[in-house]
Amino acid sequence: MKKILYSFLTFFVVLIVAIVFAANSSFVIKKAADMFAPEYKISYDDIRGNIFTGVKISGLKFEDKVLTKNILFSWNPSKLLYKRIAINKIGVEALDVDVLKALIASFPSDDNSTSEPFPLVVLVGNVSLSVNPFDEQGIAISKTLKMLSMPVMRWILVISNCKLIPISLNYHLKQALKTVS
Repeated sequence: MKKILYSFLTFFVVLIVAIVFAANSSFVIKKAADMFAPEYKISYDDIRGNIFTGVKISGLKFEDKVLTKNILFSWNPSKLLYKRIAINKIGVEALDVDVLKALIASFPSDDNSTSEPFPLVVLVGNVSLSVNPFDEQGIAISKTLKMLSMPVMRWILVISNCKLIPISLNYHLKQALKTVS
């Protein structure tokens, strides 16, 4: 009986170690990206990091057009226990708006969805975004500074029916928006 118990405990410990090792490896993230990204015509130059400390994607492309130079994403997975997604940092460098529009347009519209809405709370810590020059409705945006590069300590969003509804904004974001205006 003890042999069965020890065998089960050993198997359980080895399984936990294997799962933690796999989740903490950039190799697994690269393999997952290589499996799913080509279906959406997305490619990249390099992926570094892991799901616990954060992921940096360099040279993200859609249909062989550069979407962004770098994306940095880090989050706190322990908040999933509280039905929250806590994003510590999102950084997007040199985003090409025209390629982003093409990427969004490539996804099928799901207006006839009959699924029930699932409210999800998203906490965002720090957002950094820089955009390449672009034209929108006859207005040329030729120079952008880091448009959002500030701590957004309590930017809480509720996702319901794929609509983002801002609930509250941090003082820093309100001040930055006043400064930009």
